[in-house]
Amino acid sequence: MQKLIVGCGYLGRRVAAAWLKEGHEVTALTRSSANAKELSRLGIRPVIGDVCDPATLAGLPVVETVLFAVGFDRTSGRSQYEVYVDGLRNVLNQVASRCERFVYISSSSVYGQSAGEWVDETSPCEPVQPGGQCCLAAESMLREFFPSTKPASSLLPSPRRGGFGRGADVDSPVESLSPPLPGPPRQGEGDGERSVANVLRLSGIYGPGRLLSRIESLRAGEPLSGRGEAWLNLIHVDDAVAAVLACEQLGQPGETYLITDDRPIKREEYYLQLAQLVGAPPPVFADDLPAKRGSGGLNKRCSNKKARAELSLALTYPTIIAGLPHALSLSATATTFDASPRNRTTPPAG
Repeated sequence: MQKLIVGCGYLGRRVAAAWLKEGHEVTALTRSSANAKELSRLGIRPVIGDVCDPATLAGLPVVETVLFAVGFDRTSGRSQYEVYVDGLRNVLNQVASRCERFVYISSSSVYGQSAGEWVDETSPCEPVQPGGQCCLAAESMLREFFPSTKPASSLLPSPRRGGFGRGADVDSPVESLSPPLPGPPRQGEGDGERSVANVLRLSGIYGPGRLLSRIESLRAGEPLSGRGEAWLNLIHVDDAVAAVLACEQLGQPGETYLITDDRPIKREEYYLQLAQLVGAPPPVFADDLPAKRGSGGLNKRCSNKKARAELSLALTYPTIIAGLPHALSLSATATTFDASPRNRTTPPAG
């Protein structure tokens, strides 16, 4: 079968490897000629193009499954809105009517809850950070192309062009809003009736080479910004791959799934576990310094009950107790599939 990956980075390359192992033909969109050569070496057929440039997307093939897992490259000169929302629209204009299933990688940052409450697919979405607002806008726009895609929860009105400055990071302030963008062209409307789309809201992805940037700070005894009692929601990258594959096979048409491990963990426990594994002193938190992400509150706790039940999702690393040692053991000898530029991020998790 034919598969297409738009955003073949930290998660996408691992999904590609799994599909290739199953005997599928995999095509991936890339902006870089050098990356195209590397993809070819891995057995992936590259198409050079940019989600922000519709003219470069004409060569995208007809496939059974599309995975959209585009990250944000801070060096691209584009805003998060241009990449996450406009980019998705450009891709959908090309492939929405020519695929059987479209899997969109969103983020748990679409939830703005910050008092430690539990959230699931039915919880209200009131994101406070630009990255989460962009993901929510993209989810809303996806439903215009695939009418069967159901709103998973109470959604705020979609943010509009201009809401996020060029090159904005997840902590950038929201700027003034300009008039709303028009909906998708007529060619996309109705054609999606025969196709299905799913949204996977991933919590923070960790794994070899990821979420481990604080190791040196821990070893140096430097204070960590933010509150130690705030909650973290995480998913090991291998389990995120398993969720994509399970959604492709078992995802109910139009459904949204929250993909996270079995147990939210407080930041103090997470960093204590990490410190013990790398031989660092216990973490020290500077509550007066705001964390890089989130509202500064206690964050929320994400539930994976729906994904567990409907996707029969079996997690290899149900908590960080098993996942962190695995990630650390492979980080020192990371392969090409582990590579992820420091200036590029997956959709921001909250």
